[in-house]
Amino acid sequence: MNLELVSGPSMIRPTLLLVLMPLLMLAGCASQHDILSKEHTLKIVGLKLNAGIVPGNTTVHPQKAWWHVFDDPQLNHLMARALAHNPDLAIARARVAEAQGIAHIKGAKLLPNVSGSSRIQAAHWTENQFYPPPFGGSTTWNNALNLDFSYSLDLWGKYRAAHMAKKEIFAEREQEERAAVLLLENNILQNYIRYAQTEALLKQNQTLQKLQERLLYIARTRFQHGLENAEAEHRIQQSLQEIRNKNQQLTGKARLLGEELAALAGQGTVLTQPLTPPALRLETTWQAPRNVPADLVGNRPDVIARRWQVEAAAAEVHVAKTEFYPNINIVAFVGGLAAAGSFLQFLHVSSGQYGVGPSITLPIFEGGRLRGNLRTKSAEYNAAVANYNKTLITAFQQTAEAITQVNTLGARRESLRDQLEALGANREITQKRFQAGLSNQTPLLEMDAQMITLRRRQIDINAAALESLGTLYASLGGSFVPGTLPALGKPFS
Repeated sequence: MNLELVSGPSMIRPTLLLVLMPLLMLAGCASQHDILSKEHTLKIVGLKLNAGIVPGNTTVHPQKAWWHVFDDPQLNHLMARALAHNPDLAIARARVAEAQGIAHIKGAKLLPNVSGSSRIQAAHWTENQFYPPPFGGSTTWNNALNLDFSYSLDLWGKYRAAHMAKKEIFAEREQEERAAVLLLENNILQNYIRYAQTEALLKQNQTLQKLQERLLYIARTRFQHGLENAEAEHRIQQSLQEIRNKNQQLTGKARLLGEELAALAGQGTVLTQPLTPPALRLETTWQAPRNVPADLVGNRPDVIARRWQVEAAAAEVHVAKTEFYPNINIVAFVGGLAAAGSFLQFLHVSSGQYGVGPSITLPIFEGGRLRGNLRTKSAEYNAAVANYNKTLITAFQQTAEAITQVNTLGARRESLRDQLEALGANREITQKRFQAGLSNQTPLLEMDAQMITLRRRQIDINAAALESLGTLYASLGGSFVPGTLPALGKPFS
């Protein structure tokens, strides 16, 4: 039901109050019963977290170029290209601009609204209808000019809440854009580390191939002199073929990784500058994180975005509640109207018209529409809370998983280091025997082949550790955890 009352500028007539009072009482007929119970967001202090994640404030802060800690110019160039040209980021930026525009639209409701209209018209008036002489049968100018003014008192905060909801959605979209940036950066880093791993493995395989070719030469020579049977030669030939097959696989994998990096950088499937051997070294001295601040997880962009989503949903619930109450707007108009006289007669003072008064809208019988809308907004709020809780738990799960993986890889690294030291000691003994003429070169070359096999395992472990650390930094909103990698600029050991 909509009631508009316009009075003179001096006072509102007593009859207005007689009309308003029963209508305001009838507004109570719109009931807010049968509304969903309110869900609650999780608190970090109430979560049970593994020992590597500690509560409390931290001096560590997210950094935009967090991947610089890996100290690879080629990686930096790829990141710059991707941040400028990746289509997913362009979509995220457009969503931010869209949300900002909608927030401006909702904010306009809080400000006075002034609009103008005019009409310039030559009209011929009929002699056989309502127009008395001298209008009937004549042609005159029928011109008008009006300015309309309206302003909502917003007594219950409906428009303020609606504006706030859209501002919070805008803030949510900004955080979603940042989350999309982190996801892209981590994807590029993961692929680049795998590319560096592939190149390092290919280099080791090429060295191993040369060793096997040397062993094959020795086996053939010994067979020709009757010092060896053909079995050793066949076994080495089989190993060589496996190495060649592995080299082909690694070469193909490097090509695929390059194509994926080109796609992530928004360049198609071929990079404008072909990849060169990475400066990123897989022999870097990495360490498992010890004390990861929990507040970094709670303040990562996707978690903050879900928190803004909860705030926006709460504001929408408030808007739905205000629908149950009367809405009062102040409306006014001023202008000129003339259907007779000269062309400019409508601009004369004698043609002026104006009016001002309240416009009142209030619900009386809505057939359950308002309750249904409030129940819907309450359900959306509960869904936003559940989504926030899920995102928060997922964020801690990803962080804990990265920490556990690095710890596990650290234990494997220590075991592999022991094996390398033992094999190195045995190689020294074997080398001394060969130099003393007590054995041929075959045992020494076989030990070198075993050493390369262990080094390939070392490359795999280090690459997996760097991938997990990169995921950890990204999952902390782009925060480098001190002590996990050498400080930027220091040589890798």
